Amino acid sequence: MSSSVFSMYSIRTQTYLNKHSGEYDTILAIDRIPSENTPLRNMVKTVRAPPLSPYHYRNGISNPCDRGCIYALTHSTNIPQTGCGCRENEFMCISDLPILITLLRRWGYHVDSSMNSTNVRGMVGEDIVCYVSTGGESI
Repeated sequence: MSSSVFSMYSIRTQTYLNKHSGEYDTILAIDRIPSENTPLRNMVKTVRAPPLSPYHYRNGISNPCDRGCIYALTHSTNIPQTGCGCRENEFMCISDLPILITLLRRWGYHVDSSMNSTNVRGMVGEDIVCYVSTGGESI
C-alpha cells in the first residue's frame, strides 16, 4: 500500500445476536469504517446492534456508552471457508482470524497483537484482538 497517510484501527471481538439461529455469536469487528479504499473497507458492514440485555437501561434511559451499531467484518468471496460455528452468519468469527491477518498483511497493513486484550480492554463483551495500521511507520 503506497499511502502516506497514517491510519490505525482496532480489531476486536464483539458479542452479536445471530438473527437466524437466535444464539449469541462472537464475531470480529473494527472500530470504524476504514478511510482507505482497500478490500478491508469492502469487508466492513454496519449493523444495528440491539442491546444484549434490558439491564443496559437506567431510569428508562439508555447507557450513552453503548454503541448503536457494530462495524462487523464480513466474509469475502476471496476468503476460504474455515468451517467455524458461525458459518450461517455472514460475519467473520475468531477462527477466521489467521486468514484475516494474512489478508491484512497482503494488503499492506501492519498488524500488532502485542497490545491485545491482556493489556487493553474494550467495552463490556469486547476484547481487543489487534491493532492494524497503514502508512507512516510500522507499529
